[in-house]
Amino acid sequence: MEPITAGLLVALASGTAGAAGEQIWASLRELVTRRGSRAGDGEPAVPAEPPRTEERAGQLAALLNERAGQDPDFAAR
Repeated sequence: MEPITAGLLVALASGTAGAAGEQIWASLRELVTRRGSRAGDGEPAVPAEPPRTEERAGQLAALLNERAGQDPDFAAR
């Protein structure tokens, strides 16, 4: 699996990825929600909308990449 980058997440948020980006975001949310991933504060790890700042995108990318490193099935999906 290629690492998820903050730039990719910001591109999804800014709309530069278009309809494909919306589909990717929906699929990512579904995968994480189905697998039961939660952020430290009890909130879902993937918010309803893509992160619009590099800082938040970086945090989310790190969380997703960490999860993928710990769960081969998650990484494959």
